[in-house]
Amino acid sequence: MAFIDSGFDRSRPQVIGYRNPELSPFVVTRQTNQIIWLCEVGIIGKPIKDYLHDFTNPFLETSSKTGVALFDTDALRGKVFDPEAEEASRLTFAVMANMHIYTTIENAPESFGFARGGVLKAPSTHNEYLARIEEIQEQLELISSGYYRSDTSRPFSWGRFRTYSFFQTAAILPLHLPKNARESAEEEREKLQRIYGDIDINI
Repeated sequence: MAFIDSGFDRSRPQVIGYRNPELSPFVVTRQTNQIIWLCEVGIIGKPIKDYLHDFTNPFLETSSKTGVALFDTDALRGKVFDPEAEEASRLTFAVMANMHIYTTIENAPESFGFARGGVLKAPSTHNEYLARIEEIQEQLELISSGYYRSDTSRPFSWGRFRTYSFFQTAAILPLHLPKNARESAEEEREKLQRIYGDIDINI
């Protein structure tokens, strides 16, 4: 993930501008969801592994690194992380917290006692959060290698199920890319203009 050079103030709303929009966690998770689908239909190769290596894994590593701010108030107050890096963990946790609502995967074996509020519930501790990210990384390696397609007798894996659900939920979760600073400023100016009418607000 790219980082913002200048400092930031948590008391003010952050407008995060990415040097490379392709590094946005919103873009990476949606693209990875497409890659998983390609792997499922047998399209596996270097471009797919390159994307996972160059985009998906850095996103997950950043989510892991900054995730402590989600569970430790001292880390949150300490302003240790850049807002762009911190956004990776915030999106990751938002997705994990909504997987039980948005997933449409229906083929989990009933014999396992599948409950959306159980195996898909959000992690409640930092260690659980880190373990979930590690699980996603391991499963992506297996999926992109064709592990699950090469032998149909392989046992069902909750890790695989959670990984599919994570990226599927990220792709449909009603969140949007942040607007750039200029768009936001223009919207705020228009709002003020409507409020103040003919008063010149171009100070």
